[in-house]
This record gives sequence, structure tokens and C-alpha cells, in this order.
Amino acid sequence: MQLQNKRIVLTGATGGLGRYLALALAHKGVQLAIVGRDENKLQQLANEIKTFGSKAEIIIADFEITGTPQRIVAEATQKLGGIDVLINNAGVLDFIHLEDQSAERIEQIINTNVTALIQLAQAVLPQFKASNQGHYVMVGSIFGSLGFPHFATYCASKFAVHGFSQALRRELV
Repeated sequence: MQLQNKRIVLTGATGGLGRYLALALAHKGVQLAIVGRDENKLQQLANEIKTFGSKAEIIIADFEITGTPQRIVAEATQKLGGIDVLINNAGVLDFIHLEDQSAERIEQIINTNVTALIQLAQAVLPQFKASNQGHYVMVGSIFGSLGFPHFATYCASKFAVHGFSQALRRELV
């Protein structure tokens, strides 16, 4: 796929993989909207992207807030003029015994890793269908195929991403 000038939304942009993807995509000449919770980290990343002649729009977002996925799509559409690719990369995880993990943390992991991802995919779908094109990139993990001890909730979330991605692909074919 030719990436130059593609309008790409990248969630989880300031984390390890997200930051790497943002920089690599910017080098390819994409129009990028970087999404994350930390405004300072987003601004630092945007400034770094600017140093090699590209630009990144910043979208501050917290998936704990209802309606955030829909707002991200609306804001990215306004800032970029549309969306060609959605990279669902945001994610959280713990290395912990399930019995020691709080109910709130379990909810946060499922909400960020699964619910927000599905809602983002749904929110951008009308654009993709109207233009008869668009690409989803759902960042998974080997933990979505094999259960690992101390990562029970994270594994469950990544299994869900794997299943959702397969089902959506088949639905849209």
C-alpha cells in the first residue's frame, strides 16, 4: 500500500510500539493524528515528527470517558479531512495474579483494549463504506493466541481483539 498522504489515526501513539509506528509513518509522508492520554508526551512526539519535515495532529483522549472513540473519529476527521487508516494500538496490561487484580483494573483493561477498539472501528466504518475504502490495523499480541499466567485479563482482551478482527473482516468482505 502506498502510504504517502494517507490520513492515519494512531491510538496509543506515545507508548513503545506506538511511538515507533508514529515516527516510521511520519517518515513515509502520511498525514498523522496521534492519540494518547498524556498531552506532554503527545506534544513531544509531534515536535520530534516536525524535526524531519512532517506534521502530526494531536488528539488527547482517555478511553475511561464515555464517547471518547466517537470524539476521536470526529476530531481526526475534522483535522485530517477524513480517515484512510485506523491503527488501533492503544492498550494496557498488568503482570499480576488474577486474584490480586482489582475489579476496576480489569474493567480498564477490557475497556481500553477491547471496547474502545470496537467502538473506534464502528465509528469510522461509515467513512470507509462511503468511500468504498479504508484500512483497519488491530494491534494484537501472541497473548491473543496463547494464555500466559499472570496476564489473564490481558490475554482475554487480546483473544477478543483477534476474534473481533476476524469477524469484522469477514463481515466487510
